[in-house]
Parts: sequence; C-alpha cells; structure tokens
Amino acid sequence: MSDMTQSFIEMVEAFKAKPELEAKIATLEADNGICYQTIELKRTQLEQAEARIAELTSKLAEVTRERDDASFRNLELDEKLAGIEKLLGVAERLEQARRDEHKATVDAMTPKPEPVQVAVSPEAVNQVVDSYPGPIDPVVVEGQSAVDPTSAGQPENDTTTSKDGPETQIQSEPKINPYSGFPIHYPDGEYKGQPYYDKPSWVSWAAFVDGGGEPEPHMSL
Repeated sequence: MSDMTQSFIEMVEAFKAKPELEAKIATLEADNGICYQTIELKRTQLEQAEARIAELTSKLAEVTRERDDASFRNLELDEKLAGIEKLLGVAERLEQARRDEHKATVDAMTPKPEPVQVAVSPEAVNQVVDSYPGPIDPVVVEGQSAVDPTSAGQPENDTTTSKDGPETQIQSEPKINPYSGFPIHYPDGEYKGQPYYDKPSWVSWAAFVDGGGEPEPHMSL
C-alpha cells in the first residue's frame, strides 16, 4: 500500500470522526465556560466575604473600645462614690465632734449652783418635825453625815440573783460603724447577715453596715 493510499484512508477516517470530535469539543468548551463562570462567582463571593469580615472586625474593635470606656467610667464612678462615702463619714464625725465641743463649752460656761449645807441643832430638827406633818427633805445636822437618798431606796449597781449569789450585769459596749464612726443603731435591719459583696450599689457603706450588713474586710473593727 502506497503512502498516498494510506493518507487517503486516514483522511476518510478523520472525516468520519470529525462530527463526533466537534461535538466533544463543543461540550468541553461549554464545560470550560461553566467552570470560568463558577470561578468568577466564587471570586465575587470571596470579595464580598472579605468585605464583610473587614466590616465585622471594625465593629468588633468599636464595641471593644466602648466596653473598655464603660468599664473605665464605672471604675471612676466607684472611686468617686467611695470618696464621697469617706467624706460623708468624716463630715459626720466632725459634726459630732463639733456638737460635743459645743456641749462641753456650754456646760463649762453655765454656772452650776453649789450645794449649801445648813447646820441645825437636833432640837430644832425635832421641833420642825413635830410642827410639820408632811415629808421632810434631808438636812445635814452637826455631828451627823448627810443621808444618801439613793441608799435607802435602791442599790447602786444593777444586780441579778443566781444560784451562786448576786451577779452584777455588765453592759456591753455598742459596736461602732467603721464608715461613720457612730454606734450601729439598727443591727437587725434589712441588711442583717448580708456579706459585704452583696451590698446594693445605691446604698452607702455607712447605711449598709448600720442596717446590719457586713463591712468590707479591710474596714472591719
């Protein structure tokens, strides 16, 4: 078989396979176009996702900054509130000291009447007693000591009787409020037994402790 015949046969076979190959080429070109469209769509979606991530990152940074500012302002308010509570306690103590000083000054400037002892004879006392039927105030008689009116009526000390004998009652000292410097007036108040970390933010430490609450550990007496 000559080369010309071989070429002719190959040309005939190629001509026969041409429609099928052209169909395959068209199918592949369509698939290639779909792939390019998918790639372009994914690229667009990726750009949109990156823009969304950048926007969310910016919002997160802004929210974080606002949170930090709010926390800082809360700390400043707590410090100012603590300073106001301390100033109130100092002012109360100064006012009490001023009142005590004023009372002491008034007491010192007020003249006190000196007791006058009248010396009378026993005969004069007997004569007055016989002539006056009503109650007689105690008087000092020469040769006798003055009678203490409290000694005849009630004992000096408040005592109680037990099986072992009389016992003297000792009054306990009141607990002092460490924030105001005054005694706690309402130990059984609405905050009785509450720990210091449960103190409401709108209640001062002096009022919280005065109502029975627990003071801060470093302020405990």
